[in-house]
Amino acid sequence: KMYNYNKQLEQNVLPNSIEELYMRSYKKIITKNLLPKNLKNLYLYAFNHSLDYDEVFPNHIETLYLKCFDQSMPDNIFC
Repeated sequence: KMYNYNKQLEQNVLPNSIEELYMRSYKKIITKNLLPKNLKNLYLYAFNHSLDYDEVFPNHIETLYLKCFDQSMPDNIFC
């Protein structure tokens, strides 16, 4: 769990073994290779940046929780 972490995370810093990640009040952009490859559940609270869904999320995401998110999302994100 990351609470009020407000520094830009670097690529490949989070271990790939992480399967669940809670990010509360993370104000920085999530970029390609930032999230662990084995991540299954991602919870973003008070995150309001656009996301490049094809580039950002690992293939195994099962749960994506967005709270206080006011950005457009592609129609096929849940397919």
